[in-house]
Amino acid sequence: MDITKMSEFISQKVNECPISKVIADQTGIDEVEVEQAMQDTGRDLTQFQIEELLKGIEVEKEHTESVGADLKTLLGIATDHLKEIPDYYTRLLKMEVAAKED
Repeated sequence: MDITKMSEFISQKVNECPISKVIADQTGIDEVEVEQAMQDTGRDLTQFQIEELLKGIEVEKEHTESVGADLKTLLGIATDHLKEIPDYYTRLLKMEVAAKED
């Protein structure tokens, strides 16, 4: 599935389902855990582009082993970045690709 179709599919899912279900379906994290983390952070995840939020969760997962971060912490970090720069993870991934090409 190309990125445009994937984006359309995810956007449609967000309109049909609670955001916690979309996140759970796309990341493999239990929906109840996602809902609890959302409550714990007090963040309204619907204010973020779902594609960026999903990228953020995946990118920040790298910290779970090194510092023992839980989903609440991952959501907090990801949303902090997205509040400052709405396409933070797209930019980050582009930078990482460019750096590997050097």
